[in-house]
Parts: sequence; structure tokens; C-alpha cells
Amino acid sequence: MTQDKIFIECSNLLHGFKNLLNKALTVYEWPLSTTHFKVMLFIEKMQPCTSLAVTAKLKRDKAQVARLIKDLLKSGFIQKTPNPTDKRSQLLELTDVGHHTFQEVNQAKQVMLDRLFEGITPEEQDVLLAHLMSVSERLESQEYLQCTPKSCK
Repeated sequence: MTQDKIFIECSNLLHGFKNLLNKALTVYEWPLSTTHFKVMLFIEKMQPCTSLAVTAKLKRDKAQVARLIKDLLKSGFIQKTPNPTDKRSQLLELTDVGHHTFQEVNQAKQVMLDRLFEGITPEEQDVLLAHLMSVSERLESQEYLQCTPKSCK
């Protein structure tokens, strides 16, 4: 029963975070989706950054990430530059407009997160993060798929 409650709360939490970010995006009349913002977040945090790195971090297929990057290029939020260490790939970076817009939306998101976690100590947040990362790692490794209810008793 506890695991069912955890499942429901995690689902609610994911939906809630997406709504929170949508509100931050709406404040600045952001023309793109929350996933586009996540791509920009990864590009900002992972300098230097390639589309392959974004694909791995976002855990989406290459075609979907390519479409997201194409949208961001078309909107003028990111640009491609030659990769000096690998001529087969290009580096992604925020443009000045992209950086400015990203900073505004990210600041609004941070204010909302600060309010959300008000009253939860940094230590409690670290414990929560450790548990969430542990569950996320299991999902990524797909250990839970190695058996079915019929085969694992």
C-alpha cells in the first residue's frame, strides 16, 4: 500500500513540477514547451555541449531531441558552433537572446521552487534527492524489468 501511495505522489509531483514550470514560462510569454526549457537548461549547465549529450541527459530519442534543437535554433535561442575536438559534431550554446530569456525564466522557476521547499531543511532536501536519484538509477538500469510478478516470487 505504501508503494502505491509513493507511485501516486510521484505522479502528482511530476505533474506539479511541470505545471510550476509552465507558470514560469507563461509569465515571460515563452513561446516553447517545458521540454525546450529543459534542453536550454542542459545546454547552459553542460558547457561544452553537443546534441548527443542533450539526448543522453534528457533520456529521449535522437529524433525528438533533434526537433527540439531545431525549434530552439529557429527561435534564435541557441546556436551551433564547430566542435574543435570532433569535426563530426557541433557544439550547442545559448545565444545572447537565449541566455537572457533563460535567465528570466530560470529565476521565476527558482522563486517558485524556493516557495515550494520553504520549511524543508537543506538536509531534508538532500535526503529526498538521494532517494529520488536511487529510484531514478533503478529506472534507468531497468532492473525492475528482469522479472514479472509471475516469475519473481
